[in-house]
Amino acid sequence: MRVNYRSNITPQYRVLSDDQIEEILSASMEILERIGVRIEDDEAVRILKEGGAFCVDGKMVKIPSFMIKRALSTAPG
Repeated sequence: MRVNYRSNITPQYRVLSDDQIEEILSASMEILERIGVRIEDDEAVRILKEGGAFCVDGKMVKIPSFMIKRALSTAPG
C-alpha cells in the first residue's frame, strides 16, 4: 500500500538566546526613546504624536517605551 503524504520536519534552531533578545530589545527601545528616528511621512509623524511620541526638529520623532511595548503586545506570534 502506498501512502502519499509529506512530512515537514523543521529542526528547531535558535540564533539568539532569550537574554540576547532582551538585550537587543532594551537597547532598541532606549535608542528610539532617547535619540529618536527620522520619519519623513507627515501623517506617520502625526499618528505617532497622537499616540504619545515627541517630535523634535520637525521630522525627528522620539518614541516612548510604553508605545513600543503596546505595539509589540498587539503583534502576532
